[in-house]
Amino acid sequence: MIRRSRSRGSARDRSYPTHPPPPRSPPSAPFGLGGALAPGFAVPARAPQVLRGARSRSRVLGLLIVLGLLLASGPAAADRDLVTRAQEAFDAARAKTLREPLDGRIDAVWHTDLVLAIRPDPQLQFWADTRRRLQSRHLTYRLVEPSAALTELPADPGSGLDKWYVYMRAPFGVPRERAVRYVSEYLGPELATPESGYVLTHQLTVLEWSRMTELPLPQELWERKPVLLARIAEEHATDDSFSDLFAERICFLAVYANPSDEELERSVRILVDAQVEPGVWAPAPITLRYDGQSRDTEVEPEHARKMVMVVLAEYLRRNAGAGADADAGAGADTGTDADADADADADADAGGGAAWWLAGGVGLLALLMLVRRFRA
Repeated sequence: MIRRSRSRGSARDRSYPTHPPPPRSPPSAPFGLGGALAPGFAVPARAPQVLRGARSRSRVLGLLIVLGLLLASGPAAADRDLVTRAQEAFDAARAKTLREPLDGRIDAVWHTDLVLAIRPDPQLQFWADTRRRLQSRHLTYRLVEPSAALTELPADPGSGLDKWYVYMRAPFGVPRERAVRYVSEYLGPELATPESGYVLTHQLTVLEWSRMTELPLPQELWERKPVLLARIAEEHATDDSFSDLFAERICFLAVYANPSDEELERSVRILVDAQVEPGVWAPAPITLRYDGQSRDTEVEPEHARKMVMVVLAEYLRRNAGAGADADAGAGADTGTDADADADADADADAGGGAAWWLAGGVGLLALLMLVRRFRA
């Protein structure tokens, strides 16, 4: 069967109906940007719905982006980073302690005992017990050895800073009636004159040392502990720079009070940032004042380091991510600091993995929505 083909003609011979070109959009695009429509622009019937839909998508996209940023750099990530840094600082300070010569200050043994009460550690325990035996001639040996004998107190406490030193060792002295009188004088009548600084912190420790040695103080003196703690906490709350006194305040608050997680975190952040090298703090010289006498003195780095270790131990204990595994590792430590560092890194990785994956998913979703919007 033969089909008749139609003559299609050339492109030059064809003619097409002509239509006026469609009107151009005004300079300010009307959809999704909230701009005003140009005069004479005809809005299609679906324009209100399109406008509302575009604006809703913009809001959702913005919320997703903000959520991703918060997850990536918000409090969870910051806290995880602080726990890791606190663990590293504690491990470095512990390593330096174990390398110290077995001599020096008796309060370093006492501070180490405070650390061990929070984080048992066989190597630190051996270090403390070995150094403890070297302090047997110290006037306050009872501070670190409960079976030690009490020492004789002078009949006259003297004046100035010497008087302060006698008051501080009164809980470890005899006769006990004289010890009670000196502690009562140091705490003052009803604490009417508020003390500050080191005098205030040591009023608290003298009261606690009296409890350790079972000094028979009047009941009204025992009831002053909350007052002393409140004053120390008030001073510490307004202090935002590292010093030996800063470390001492938060150390005693961590041991004898119950500072809030926020206050402890603030303090730990300042302490960690103040390291001059891992596990080393270098407090500025201080001026001690009491009873009209003052004296400038250097601060032993070991004094600050041990108090910081107490604070870091308490902070790590409260934070489950680094505290539980680290405590278990400390109890079974065989002496390798590399193992402690590896445990800390593993804790940080495990604690932060979920947050980072969630942040990445939210960011990817926001990116896909952005690409789809531009393609539409």
